[in-house]
Amino acid sequence: MDRLVDHLNVKFPSCLFIEDRVDSTNQYYKGLNFEVYVDGVNIVDGGFVDWTQQLLGNKKERLLISGTGMDLQLITGLIQ
Repeated sequence: MDRLVDHLNVKFPSCLFIEDRVDSTNQYYKGLNFEVYVDGVNIVDGGFVDWTQQLLGNKKERLLISGTGMDLQLITGLIQ
């Protein structure tokens, strides 16, 4: 993970990538998840979910999802 964060910071110098290993209270994402902030406002989040494993009855199934709230971006003025 350290190598990935270092690579992203070099590849995209105008962005800041950090790793936070603190356990989240989020019960929706299982394992690795991410968030995108602009000016301190969380505009995107995503991560791995296990509901496809449950739906298909297959523990090998993996699904990584993400989403953004366009209404939040409009309210905060991040997009116009």
